[in-house]
Amino acid sequence: MSRGTLVSFVHVAAPGTGVPMHIHPKEEENIFLVDGNLVFRLGDETFDVSPGDIVRCQGAPRSISSPPVRRPCPARHRTRRPA
Repeated sequence: MSRGTLVSFVHVAAPGTGVPMHIHPKEEENIFLVDGNLVFRLGDETFDVSPGDIVRCQGAPRSISSPPVRRPCPARHRTRRPA
């Protein structure tokens, strides 16, 4: 148990949706992709993320998008960060 020092949640992103560029300057986020595909922008770099991939971000601007696909399949990812 983290005694309230850690937040963990699952986010479902429908195809064609995402989270705009943002920053958590004092927090480390770890994002684990469970299903689907994501495009992850971390600073000036862009990554295609597949199930099983982990993206670690600390203090860098980031955005996440679930690319549109022919057969809609939402992307599910688990995020863990300090509370």
